[in-house]
Amino acid sequence: MFNEKNNAMKKFTVPRVLIAVVIVLVGFTLSSCNTDSPDIPPVKLEEMNGNYKGKLITVQGGARKESVKDFKVKKDTIQFAEFPINEIVKTVIKDPVKTEAALKAIGKVRYDLKYTAVVNNANNVVELTFTPKTLELQIPVEGVNKKTVVTLAAKQKGFYVGMDRSLRFAVMAEKITVDGTLLAPYDMIEYNFPFCIKN
Repeated sequence: MFNEKNNAMKKFTVPRVLIAVVIVLVGFTLSSCNTDSPDIPPVKLEEMNGNYKGKLITVQGGARKESVKDFKVKKDTIQFAEFPINEIVKTVIKDPVKTEAALKAIGKVRYDLKYTAVVNNANNVVELTFTPKTLELQIPVEGVNKKTVVTLAAKQKGFYVGMDRSLRFAVMAEKITVDGTLLAPYDMIEYNFPFCIKN
Protein backbone atom coordinates (compact mmCIF):
# COMPACT_ATOMS: atom_id res chain seq x y z
CA MET A 1 0.00 0.00 0.00
CA PHE A 2 2.76 2.42 0.98
CA ASN A 3 4.72 1.58 -2.20
CA GLU A 4 1.65 2.18 -4.35
CA LYS A 5 1.20 5.64 -2.76
CA ASN A 6 4.89 6.41 -3.29
CA ASN A 7 4.69 5.48 -6.98
CA ALA A 8 1.57 7.58 -7.45
CA MET A 9 3.31 10.59 -5.86
CA LYS A 10 6.33 10.17 -8.15
CA LYS A 11 4.02 10.13 -11.17
CA PHE A 12 2.49 13.46 -10.13
CA THR A 13 5.64 15.11 -8.74
CA VAL A 14 7.87 14.77 -11.81
CA PRO A 15 5.50 16.49 -14.26
CA ARG A 16 4.88 19.33 -11.78
CA VAL A 17 8.63 19.91 -11.39
CA LEU A 18 9.06 19.97 -15.16
CA ILE A 19 6.21 22.45 -15.57
CA ALA A 20 7.73 24.69 -12.88
CA VAL A 21 11.12 24.62 -14.64
CA VAL A 22 9.52 25.46 -18.00
CA ILE A 23 7.60 28.40 -16.47
CA VAL A 24 10.79 29.77 -14.89
CA LEU A 25 12.72 29.44 -18.19
CA VAL A 26 9.97 31.17 -20.16
CA GLY A 27 9.98 33.99 -17.61
CA PHE A 28 13.76 34.44 -17.99
CA THR A 29 13.48 34.38 -21.78
CA LEU A 30 10.78 37.04 -21.88
CA SER A 31 12.52 39.29 -19.38
CA SER A 32 15.85 39.01 -21.25
CA CYS A 33 14.12 39.89 -24.52
CA ASN A 34 12.75 43.04 -22.94
CA THR A 35 16.08 44.17 -21.44
CA ASP A 36 18.39 43.22 -24.33
CA SER A 37 16.36 44.94 -27.07
CA PRO A 38 15.88 48.58 -26.10
CA ASP A 39 14.39 50.87 -28.73
CA ILE A 40 17.16 52.03 -31.09
CA PRO A 41 16.51 55.53 -32.47
CA PRO A 42 16.45 55.86 -36.27
CA VAL A 43 19.71 56.96 -37.84
CA LYS A 44 19.98 60.40 -39.49
CA LEU A 45 22.39 61.71 -42.14
CA GLU A 46 23.59 64.67 -40.06
CA GLU A 47 24.70 62.53 -37.11
CA MET A 48 27.53 61.08 -39.20
CA ASN A 49 29.45 64.36 -39.04
CA GLY A 50 32.32 64.53 -36.58
CA ASN A 51 35.83 63.38 -35.67
CA TYR A 52 36.48 59.64 -35.77
CA LYS A 53 39.03 57.14 -34.55
CA GLY A 54 38.98 53.84 -36.38
CA LYS A 55 40.70 50.51 -36.75
CA LEU A 56 42.57 50.29 -40.07
CA ILE A 57 43.54 46.93 -41.54
CA THR A 58 45.96 47.32 -44.45
CA VAL A 59 46.39 44.28 -46.69
CA GLN A 60 48.81 43.85 -49.60
CA GLY A 61 49.47 40.40 -51.00
CA GLY A 62 50.19 38.17 -48.00
CA ALA A 63 51.06 41.10 -45.71
CA ARG A 64 48.51 42.39 -43.18
CA LYS A 65 48.95 45.27 -40.76
CA GLU A 66 46.63 46.77 -38.14
CA SER A 67 46.74 50.34 -36.90
CA VAL A 68 44.50 53.15 -35.63
CA LYS A 69 43.65 56.09 -37.87
CA ASP A 70 41.95 59.45 -37.17
CA PHE A 71 39.77 61.23 -39.72
CA LYS A 72 36.93 63.72 -39.96
CA VAL A 73 33.52 63.28 -41.62
CA LYS A 74 31.74 66.24 -43.18
CA LYS A 75 28.53 66.43 -45.23
CA ASP A 76 29.93 64.66 -48.33
CA THR A 77 33.61 64.01 -47.50
CA ILE A 78 35.79 61.82 -45.29
CA GLN A 79 38.90 63.91 -44.62
CA PHE A 80 42.25 62.34 -43.79
CA ALA A 81 44.82 64.75 -42.36
CA GLU A 82 47.34 61.91 -42.71
CA PHE A 83 46.46 59.29 -45.32
CA PRO A 84 48.36 55.96 -44.89
CA ILE A 85 50.96 55.98 -47.69
CA ASN A 86 53.60 53.60 -46.28
CA GLU A 87 52.67 50.65 -48.51
CA ILE A 88 52.46 52.91 -51.59
CA VAL A 89 55.96 54.29 -51.04
CA LYS A 90 57.37 50.82 -50.27
CA THR A 91 55.85 49.52 -53.51
CA VAL A 92 57.46 52.29 -55.56
CA ILE A 93 60.92 52.29 -53.95
CA LYS A 94 61.45 48.68 -52.70
CA ASP A 95 64.61 49.51 -50.69
CA PRO A 96 63.62 49.80 -46.96
CA VAL A 97 66.25 52.45 -46.07
CA LYS A 98 65.32 54.67 -49.04
CA THR A 99 61.63 54.12 -48.26
CA GLU A 100 62.05 55.46 -44.71
CA ALA A 101 63.97 58.49 -45.98
CA ALA A 102 61.25 59.20 -48.56
CA LEU A 103 58.45 58.88 -45.99
CA LYS A 104 60.20 61.40 -43.73
CA ALA A 105 60.69 63.81 -46.63
CA ILE A 106 57.04 63.55 -47.77
CA GLY A 107 55.53 63.97 -44.29
CA LYS A 108 51.75 64.02 -43.82
CA VAL A 109 49.56 63.60 -46.89
CA ARG A 110 46.03 64.99 -46.86
CA TYR A 111 43.31 63.15 -48.75
CA ASP A 112 39.58 63.78 -49.17
CA LEU A 113 37.34 60.80 -49.92
CA LYS A 114 34.07 62.00 -51.49
CA TYR A 115 30.79 60.17 -50.93
CA THR A 116 27.04 60.40 -51.35
CA ALA A 117 24.79 59.08 -48.59
CA VAL A 118 21.22 57.80 -48.26
CA VAL A 119 19.34 56.46 -45.26
CA ASN A 120 18.19 52.84 -45.45
CA ASN A 121 15.29 52.91 -42.97
CA ALA A 122 14.60 49.17 -43.17
CA ASN A 123 18.09 48.34 -41.83
CA ASN A 124 18.61 51.56 -39.82
CA VAL A 125 21.86 52.41 -41.60
CA VAL A 126 23.26 55.19 -43.76
CA GLU A 127 24.65 53.77 -47.01
CA LEU A 128 27.69 55.54 -48.45
CA THR A 129 28.67 55.37 -52.13
CA PHE A 130 32.24 56.58 -52.69
CA THR A 131 33.76 58.44 -55.63
CA PRO A 132 37.49 58.39 -54.84
CA LYS A 133 39.80 60.75 -56.71
CA THR A 134 43.40 59.87 -57.56
CA LEU A 135 46.12 60.50 -55.00
CA GLU A 136 49.23 62.25 -56.35
CA LEU A 137 52.60 62.05 -54.61
CA GLN A 138 56.09 63.30 -55.36
CA ILE A 139 58.29 60.51 -53.99
CA PRO A 140 61.93 61.58 -53.57
CA VAL A 141 64.54 58.96 -54.51
CA GLU A 142 68.24 59.91 -54.58
CA GLY A 143 67.56 63.58 -55.28
CA VAL A 144 64.92 62.95 -57.94
CA ASN A 145 61.15 63.17 -57.44
CA LYS A 146 59.11 60.34 -58.92
CA LYS A 147 55.63 61.53 -59.87
CA THR A 148 53.36 58.85 -58.45
CA VAL A 149 49.65 58.68 -59.25
CA VAL A 150 47.58 56.24 -57.19
CA THR A 151 44.15 55.24 -58.52
CA LEU A 152 41.88 54.60 -55.56
CA ALA A 153 38.63 52.64 -55.83
CA ALA A 154 35.76 51.64 -53.54
CA LYS A 155 34.00 48.53 -54.84
CA GLN A 156 31.56 48.28 -51.91
CA LYS A 157 29.33 50.72 -50.10
CA GLY A 158 30.24 52.03 -46.67
CA PHE A 159 27.82 52.02 -43.75
CA TYR A 160 27.05 54.19 -40.75
CA VAL A 161 25.24 51.71 -38.51
CA GLY A 162 22.32 52.90 -36.37
CA MET A 163 22.61 50.09 -33.81
CA ASP A 164 26.05 51.08 -32.47
CA ARG A 165 26.63 54.41 -34.27
CA SER A 166 29.78 53.08 -35.98
CA LEU A 167 31.17 53.83 -39.44
CA ARG A 168 32.55 51.02 -41.65
CA PHE A 169 34.09 51.29 -45.12
CA ALA A 170 36.96 50.18 -47.35
CA VAL A 171 39.00 51.58 -50.24
CA MET A 172 41.82 50.13 -52.30
CA ALA A 173 44.81 51.42 -54.22
CA GLU A 174 43.84 49.74 -57.47
CA LYS A 175 46.84 50.76 -59.56
CA ILE A 176 49.95 52.94 -59.33
CA THR A 177 51.62 54.90 -62.12
CA VAL A 178 55.20 56.19 -61.67
CA ASP A 179 56.42 58.88 -64.11
CA GLY A 180 53.69 57.82 -66.53
CA THR A 181 54.49 54.07 -66.37
CA LEU A 182 52.02 51.64 -64.84
CA LEU A 183 53.58 49.50 -62.10
CA ALA A 184 53.36 45.82 -63.07
CA PRO A 185 53.26 43.32 -61.50
CA TYR A 186 51.48 45.00 -58.61
CA ASP A 187 49.63 43.69 -55.53
CA MET A 188 46.67 45.93 -54.75
CA ILE A 189 46.68 47.66 -51.38
CA GLU A 190 43.43 47.36 -49.42
CA TYR A 191 42.50 49.80 -46.67
CA ASN A 192 39.72 48.31 -44.52
CA PHE A 193 38.05 50.34 -41.78
CA PRO A 194 35.84 47.70 -40.09
CA PHE A 195 34.89 49.72 -37.01
CA CYS A 196 35.20 53.49 -36.49
CA ILE A 197 33.59 55.56 -33.75
CA LYS A 198 33.43 59.25 -32.89
CA ASN A 199 36.09 60.64 -30.56
